[in-house]
Amino acid sequence: MSDSLSSSPEFPSSESRNLCVFFDPRKCLVCYRPAYCNNYGALTCDACKMFFRRVVTEHLNYNCKHKNCCFLGYSEVSDSIPKCKSCRYQRCLDLGMNYAIREKKRLMQLQNRRDAEVAAIISGLLCQDSHRTQILTSCFTIMNPSLEEMVEKVNVKIHVKVPKESLRPQDWSFFALYTTVDFLLNLEFMKELQTSEKLILLRHSASKCSLFGGAMRTYREKKDRMTTVDGQDIYPDEMRKLLGYEKGTDEFLNRIRSFVVSKIVEMSVTAEECVLIGAIMFCNPALFYEPDNSRARSIVAAQQQKYSDTLFQYCIHTYQQNGPTRFTDLLSLCPIIQRNFEDLQYLTMVFRLAMKGTTSPSTSTSSSSLSPPFSPPDLSLDTIQLPASPPDLSLDITQRKCVICLRPAYSNNYGVLTCDACKMFFRRIVVLNRDYKCKNGGQCLARSQVTKCKGCRFQQCIAAGMTYQPTVLELANEKDVDLSTTIGALLFLDARRSKAMKTQFTDENFSLKSDNISTHDWSFFGIYTSIEFLMSLDFMSFLSNSDKTILLKHFCVKASLFASAMRAMRERRDRLMTVDGRDVYPDDILKLIDLKLTNEEFALINVVFFCNPALPLSLAGQEVIASQQKVYTSALLQYCNVAYERHGPSRFTDLLSLFHVINKNFEDVQAMTMIFKLCAPWVVYKKIVTDVI
Repeated sequence: MSDSLSSSPEFPSSESRNLCVFFDPRKCLVCYRPAYCNNYGALTCDACKMFFRRVVTEHLNYNCKHKNCCFLGYSEVSDSIPKCKSCRYQRCLDLGMNYAIREKKRLMQLQNRRDAEVAAIISGLLCQDSHRTQILTSCFTIMNPSLEEMVEKVNVKIHVKVPKESLRPQDWSFFALYTTVDFLLNLEFMKELQTSEKLILLRHSASKCSLFGGAMRTYREKKDRMTTVDGQDIYPDEMRKLLGYEKGTDEFLNRIRSFVVSKIVEMSVTAEECVLIGAIMFCNPALFYEPDNSRARSIVAAQQQKYSDTLFQYCIHTYQQNGPTRFTDLLSLCPIIQRNFEDLQYLTMVFRLAMKGTTSPSTSTSSSSLSPPFSPPDLSLDTIQLPASPPDLSLDITQRKCVICLRPAYSNNYGVLTCDACKMFFRRIVVLNRDYKCKNGGQCLARSQVTKCKGCRFQQCIAAGMTYQPTVLELANEKDVDLSTTIGALLFLDARRSKAMKTQFTDENFSLKSDNISTHDWSFFGIYTSIEFLMSLDFMSFLSNSDKTILLKHFCVKASLFASAMRAMRERRDRLMTVDGRDVYPDDILKLIDLKLTNEEFALINVVFFCNPALPLSLAGQEVIASQQKVYTSALLQYCNVAYERHGPSRFTDLLSLFHVINKNFEDVQAMTMIFKLCAPWVVYKKIVTDVI
């Protein structure tokens, strides 16, 4: 570049603040015509810039007629410019032109916009929840509104509590559920639903959201079991008497009080994660399985996807490389809350039967009004306070010291404030798998905080919390191999199960060619092959027989129903049938058809749903099942990211929503089986069927 500057012919006066200057033109690196600036990473003229952009954006493909040597020997003293577009484009690439620079800028703009949307969604939920909590802690109502009345916005008089007023646990539960329903009704998309559709959502999910909120409040108050807002035990003494003093009663009540709380404590759930999980749990499109509810199903599904994407983006922003794992861990809370809710339903049913005829404010969302005589515990969310001002960042960064060697440090590395030397030392040991031994038995740090012993220095890094997370490129090949191995093993087991289902039977005298198998026999063998499939999973060998029995009783029928629905989808049928084509009973499989479930997704979902740590397993069994659920959930998320790219997280949450569809189907089967047993008591069932249904 020339250092000379030339002014305009009419130079402005000295009083003018604007100085007009012109640069001498330089040469385009592609065609040697005048060029004034860099375009896409290289000094080019406008003509070459637009040519390169046109080829990239329009995906044009040119072929050279002269073996790609048109620009060979071309220089700025040449008489003419080669007109070969293929060679011209290749010359642009050789000079380093890259349209991704502009694309990266566009993506950054989109990312900033997405971050703003995520922040707006979260802040809106937090604001509504804060208002709800303020009402819960400071007000009450003596009215007894029904769910329909709340949906129709019937005026309910709320009065401010005075210090002398004391509420019973059932009163706290009623008002906690009331404020939760009010919070859910104020979500924006609820305006688009009809009254009947709102009632379906609230009856199914409001109590669960209230339960989760109560557990979250307990966690913030640093308690290990749920209590009311004013500190009372959620279960009065008469509840303990009703259940009797049999073995396991105390464990059952303590599980309701503490189970969800213990999981929240273990995961350290934040306020933002709490409101998003509650919204995801509430937006359950599987509830609208009737064809007439297709509009509501699409609205609720879109909202569930929006909140799921928001939670995923929040996890990525907050936990970076650990974001996907955190996302799956948070979603694993849903079956745990479902299990706790089922325990509450049982407890409420027992109390209703014992206290039949008593009147009080109601909380049951399945009845016409909001509550039974005794209601589930107070399930409110505590006040979520946002900081009044941003944290003070005026501290001079030169005052900060490396926590390892006390030298100046300017940023966090691998999770800890360290200098560059300690950062590279830690990375080098982890990447190269170095193993250093302390010659003083690990006592170097006892003498001085700063040590030259590499063994003690590395242990100091570990103790400070440094964790090395390999980059995506470093993990890609290893993860792909692990994912392929996991999916391949599951597909093999499922293929073996499917083949056995179609060609075999347990009785040696039975053959599909000579005998006519009844629908009862098909149901039995479907359950039998599902049990065999689940028993073949490698981690089952680590469980005790009692844990295996609990897991299989809870899921083998669901696995059989899921496999039957998948088979019906492959055979392009709209209802479940036996293998030989006879109708079992009507059942919509629209969810599977809508999702276009693949064999890989089916195999992974089966195991994810099977590994349910919320069941009453032994402590060792819960640890095994929780770790395996995390393994297969991560594999499913990784598969979705590979197969659907940027739509992977949305696909992942859509697949997990099948959990509610399968549960609903199983409940219908249970009800139908009970009716059939009453109407046809002479029918003899197989032992396995009676054990699991």
